[in-house]
Amino acid sequence: MQQALSKITGQLTQLQHIQAILAQRLAAQTAAAPPQPYQPVVTALPAATYWCSRKAVDCTEAEIATLFAEFYRELGAAALLDTETSGFITDLPVTNPGGYMAASFRILKATTHHADEPYIPQLERPAGRYVRVWVENTQAGIDRGLRALQAYCQAQALQPQPVLWQLNAGDALVTHGATKFGWLAYALA
Repeated sequence: MQQALSKITGQLTQLQHIQAILAQRLAAQTAAAPPQPYQPVVTALPAATYWCSRKAVDCTEAEIATLFAEFYRELGAAALLDTETSGFITDLPVTNPGGYMAASFRILKATTHHADEPYIPQLERPAGRYVRVWVENTQAGIDRGLRALQAYCQAQALQPQPVLWQLNAGDALVTHGATKFGWLAYALA
């Protein structure tokens, strides 16, 4: 009976977690209109902590699929419901927008603070000023956004760090672990 009670308690905890995620997503649907696509802006972002996958060597479909399956198997199925706090981190300087498909990357998922969460490596996005752009999460949209960021940084004499934060925005993952739209961002030195 103790084993059955423990199993039911775990299931209730998981359902409460899913309920909270769905409530947050419903509240987010009434948020303001999305920003202007492909128009870089400088903004202050708070610190955020993310679970991260192992590093992948390139962005092939097979590599993304394998990494995505491994990562979310460890996090659990409920983590897939909350897409707004997921994305990628990529070793890609703003001066090399054409290198996106060959850059190494990690999958990110914002941490939650539940005692039963698995141990997965974490990294922190530091608080500070970021240059970022809203893009369609397609190869063409990301390329266009990266070129816009490069031109903006050159025109404004900005010195971004060589790490690209690609964060999802929206309801559902549409392809390759990404939502239809998202942010590309670089921390400013």
